[in-house]
Amino acid sequence: MDEPFTLYGLIAESIKVDPGGLWVEFTIRKEAKFSDGTPVTLEEVLWSYETLGTKRHPRYASAW
Repeated sequence: MDEPFTLYGLIAESIKVDPGGLWVEFTIRKEAKFSDGTPVTLEEVLWSYETLGTKRHPRYASAW
């Protein structure tokens, strides 16, 4: 409750940000898994990103 606008990259091992703010690069932790134990892959992350970007969930619409 004392960090209402803090974001944590829970599956990210590292995050690199372009100084000009044009891109962000995430490295997925090898231990990152879904609740059923299957590993989180680049393909799932891209699917989520593209789906949120094209379907325009109101929470994320301003990011695209």
